[in-house]
Amino acid sequence: MNYATSRWCLDELVKIMECTNDKNEKTIIPVFYGVDATDARYQSKSFAEAFAKHELKYKDDDEGMQKVQRWRTALTAESKRICIP
Repeated sequence: MNYATSRWCLDELVKIMECTNDKNEKTIIPVFYGVDATDARYQSKSFAEAFAKHELKYKDDDEGMQKVQRWRTALTAESKRICIP
């Protein structure tokens, strides 16, 4: 299993993003261990495959698709925030 296939990991990433947007919280930096940084930022290769599966799973579920979009947004935002090229 890789990071992008794990709904739990992606939900945690969304939570990290929410906490870092709250001025009262400590700085939290996600670590993408064993992951090509550009694949995380641009959701390519294994990330693209994983997100395609998530979208297929939730294709008839508006709430599920909103969750997938939150995962994509969080992954892009956090990778930009920690300066992944």
